[in-house]
Amino acid sequence: MNSTYEVRDSLADNYNSKSAGYFSGARRQFVDDLPRNPSARLLEIGCSAGNTAAYALAQGKCGWCCGVELCPGPAAEAAKKMDQVIVGDIEKLELDFPPQSFDVLFLSEVLEHLTDPPAVLRKLRGFLKPWALVMAGSPNVCHHSVLRMLLKAGGTINPRVSWMQLI
Repeated sequence: MNSTYEVRDSLADNYNSKSAGYFSGARRQFVDDLPRNPSARLLEIGCSAGNTAAYALAQGKCGWCCGVELCPGPAAEAAKKMDQVIVGDIEKLELDFPPQSFDVLFLSEVLEHLTDPPAVLRKLRGFLKPWALVMAGSPNVCHHSVLRMLLKAGGTINPRVSWMQLI
């Protein structure tokens, strides 16, 4: 029987074999819903090639951004657009940021791939400023199991804008 991390490593291998186009999208709706704040700091988990963060920078929605990306190829592209990119599995990484470093957290189509999404959200919570915005998207975000998982992590959900704010 495979361990959880052997399955995760297999998933990483699967993503590493995807075409560059898979990683090139930008979640413009996430960015468009943010207030303009050129001094905001953004953390994006699963940043792909960095296009969402690049759009946020261009729109004045943040002034500094960091991404975490599982796959080295897209991470190298993201590093050309973002202030900092960390390559690795967010479930295994120990991030080296001071508490309350970020105003915004993006998790676009990431949570459904994690072994323990609530643990990751709890880990990231300490890096968020009070009332930081958490924008999370998933193909099945309206499924009751995903909503329960998000609430179990300690958040409230606003269906109007499809984001979760950790409290």
